[in-house]
Amino acid sequence: MKDYVLLFDKITEVQAKELEKMLSKELKKQAKGGYVATFENCARAEVLWQKERLEVWCANRSIYCHVPDSAKRGTVTMYMTGLNPKWSAFELCEALEQEGNDMQEVVDIYIFKRGGRSQERAKVMMKASKEIQEWIQRGRTKVYGADLGVSAYQDSRKCHNCNRYGHDKKDCKEGSAKCFKCGEDHLARDCKVEKEELAKKCGYCHGEAHELGQRGCEMKGNDMKEEKERRMEKQQEDRKVEKESIWAKKADRNPKSYGKEEEEKSMGEMNAKLLKMIEGISEKMDEMRKNNNENMETLRKENNEMEMRLKKTNKEMEKRLAKDIKDLAGHVEKKTRELEVKMKEMKAVRSKEENKLRKKPDTETPTTPSQVRISSKPKLAPKTIAELQKQAKAAELAIQKGGH
Repeated sequence: MKDYVLLFDKITEVQAKELEKMLSKELKKQAKGGYVATFENCARAEVLWQKERLEVWCANRSIYCHVPDSAKRGTVTMYMTGLNPKWSAFELCEALEQEGNDMQEVVDIYIFKRGGRSQERAKVMMKASKEIQEWIQRGRTKVYGADLGVSAYQDSRKCHNCNRYGHDKKDCKEGSAKCFKCGEDHLARDCKVEKEELAKKCGYCHGEAHELGQRGCEMKGNDMKEEKERRMEKQQEDRKVEKESIWAKKADRNPKSYGKEEEEKSMGEMNAKLLKMIEGISEKMDEMRKNNNENMETLRKENNEMEMRLKKTNKEMEKRLAKDIKDLAGHVEKKTRELEVKMKEMKAVRSKEENKLRKKPDTETPTTPSQVRISSKPKLAPKTIAELQKQAKAAELAIQKGGH
């Protein structure tokens, strides 16, 4: 995840405010003109998706949205054919970055469209590597299982001032215009050559009859080669300048006066700093280990103390429970004895009352022998019998409760 930038040229302040709402980001105005949108801590695929989403909006307002030139250094541009029309710049970027043994870095993607629909062709700019050169040499590669054609990109821009290839009119260094019909130093609208004599010879290659820069003209191929060589030389110069500036910043001197001895010194200082860092880290690791060991010992001691306390408390609880059980058993025995004594007393009282009732004489005279036999049996008062039954039941319940 990195920070990426998109540049918007030929844009007004009102359009910039609209764009801020669409991107939900603040745009910074450049001194040279235009606005910059920064995407912090995101993937390149997300930035390319935003660029593709804004493509129609920018084209309708003649706004030029592009990647900065600093990101294009050390890149390779190529055409890829055989794409799935449903693929977006986001999906193609993720697939290309994951393709191959090494992670490839995509800088820019432009999918060609016709009538608002994606075609099977795209222009892709990636950081130069051996694997990408192998793709171009083979002429194809596989992405998401699809076999794609790969070819090197050739700058086909045509200058409408000198009618040469490889640059635009604004970058043209020719002082006078060139007519594409006859090759003279005047504009095509001012050409006085008649149609019959038109383009008997090309003004640049002096070949057969054809217009300047037409297919088959040697000038077109030569211009493209020259433009490619010029770009390669410029990239090499930019790399040298970057290296020299880096060494100059480190030494705080002129880049030419910075020699191998100073490089070795700086490397030695860096190594010494790294060794100190490693030693400090090892010391901190040792301290951490000691502290961990001490903490483990204290935890073990606390666990042992807790176990001893639990054992002691368990023993005390067992003793208390045994005492309570004994006390309860003695109390129950006492209660049962008291109840037994009460039952005996109740039985004695009952037997005495029965005897008294038996000794009382019968008041009624028997008329028949059957009546005499019935009257000879002892009769108990109903009230006393009911009371005795209640007392007996109460005694039995008390005995049962005492037993439990």
